[in-house]
Amino acid sequence: MTLPDILAAVSAYYGMPEIDIRSTARFRERVIVRQVYVYLARHLTTERFEDISQLVNRHGSTISDGMTTMRHRLTVDPGLADDVEYLLGVLSGGRAEVRRRQI
Repeated sequence: MTLPDILAAVSAYYGMPEIDIRSTARFRERVIVRQVYVYLARHLTTERFEDISQLVNRHGSTISDGMTTMRHRLTVDPGLADDVEYLLGVLSGGRAEVRRRQI
């Protein structure tokens, strides 16, 4: 599993172009999708925060802080937790294809 593979799956699932996920914009929808990408990248690869952060134009410490936020969001937002569980299944080979979900 590569970082670009994960980014492509997250982009397809949320219907958000990769360029928007990689942008520096702080719109809520983009931030959440970006954090989903980072969470999945940390769980499915052995890449460091610095490597993951380069793909989404962020600093490594920003990515680390985002992981903390994401862990909390997963405990209080069942819909987001379902999204992440679904994407983990797709990316680990447990599901056939990425379906599209609008946020």
